[in-house]
Amino acid sequence: MADAPSGGGKWETFEIVIVIILIGGILMKLTGASVTSTTTSSDTTAPKPVVQTKPTPTPHEACGLTTTSPASLAKVASSVTVAGTITGCNWVPNDDIALYAQVVDAYGKPISEYTPIQALSLQGASVPFSTTVELNSIPMTKSTGYLILVPATPTTGTSVSARIPLTLSPE
Repeated sequence: MADAPSGGGKWETFEIVIVIILIGGILMKLTGASVTSTTTSSDTTAPKPVVQTKPTPTPHEACGLTTTSPASLAKVASSVTVAGTITGCNWVPNDDIALYAQVVDAYGKPISEYTPIQALSLQGASVPFSTTVELNSIPMTKSTGYLILVPATPTTGTSVSARIPLTLSPE
């Protein structure tokens, strides 16, 4: 070996392999490359995972809002029924208005009026609501849209809303 008493300045195969492994490890660490090998399979019979994203309110936004209609990705043609209850937190009724609703297309273009939703009852902590939001226009082909719900009483310093995805479909 290189440090042998015979004065050897000669590198042995073992030392060269160790140096190559160390250099390779350092380069992989610097470039972020994986040290383990990966294989790809072209097996078309294996089921592929289905990833479906559903925009939902974050916990602080959902606090106090429960919707019973529409269901996520419900098919909508000319109107959508909005129903549920609000129980406080960020969702506080204002006089007899429980909240506001508007339907927008996938690009954010409004396809309904900004509609106040009347509270059915202001008795107790739970305020039920139900109404039908009429659509002004609907795309000619099946597409995605969103029902945007906004509290009747805005919370100071925060912007709170809830989005429910809809399937917009011509009749």
